[in-house]
Amino acid sequence: RSSGRSLTREERLKLRALLIAMTDARVVIVKLADRLQCLETIQALDTDTATRIAEETLSIYVPLASRLGIWSLKTRLEDACFAFLHPTEHAALSAALERDEQKAAVMRAVEDITRTLVTDAGIERGFHDIYGRAKSLFSVHRKMLKKGVDLGDVHDLRAVRVIVDNEDDCYAALEAIHAKFTPVAGKTKDYVRDAKVNGYQSLHTAVVGPERKMLEVQIRTFDMHEEAELGVCAHWRYKEGSKAGRKSRSYEQR
Repeated sequence: RSSGRSLTREERLKLRALLIAMTDARVVIVKLADRLQCLETIQALDTDTATRIAEETLSIYVPLASRLGIWSLKTRLEDACFAFLHPTEHAALSAALERDEQKAAVMRAVEDITRTLVTDAGIERGFHDIYGRAKSLFSVHRKMLKKGVDLGDVHDLRAVRVIVDNEDDCYAALEAIHAKFTPVAGKTKDYVRDAKVNGYQSLHTAVVGPERKMLEVQIRTFDMHEEAELGVCAHWRYKEGSKAGRKSRSYEQR
């Protein structure tokens, strides 16, 4: 919608429930993609309309993307709304998290974990992938507000994602990482054996990494990774024969 009154909270909840209940979730995915495209041109709208669209996106469309497990789309929707609704905070966080020292620290952590996996876990390079994963700006902003802290007190800004070949390697990698780095008590979660309701699977842990800074680590297989990033979209990709090759064009590159 490009005009009209804002929805009440009750109306938003009813609309969200209706969309979730749709038989064909592909209709919801089209609506999510359409909303993302709308947000990309939101600056062209009048302030009241744009504000309403951004607020409705956070209350209706973001929870839908989360329910369907499409995390890449959920993050893009959140950050687009954050940039419009709170431009000053968005710009400040973006500048702070783009600093060279932050990127360099993550790269050093990736190198350390790579050596650990190859040497201690015996997972040969070529059968896994490791990369730094930036925490979304909206997620950082939300955590700062929730905990009432400054950016310097958010301890999971540095994150690494490990993609391995099979489930056994997930646990081998976790064991090797815990042997190399001190795990943070209470921060290890096994969503591989105890998957989330929407099917999400991954091992999560937090360790005291290089430079004595807390490092968040996620460990999963290639199939778990595609499921985590694309959610229900992954199933139709597989049905249509596009699972072949993990380097195929992803949903978020549409």
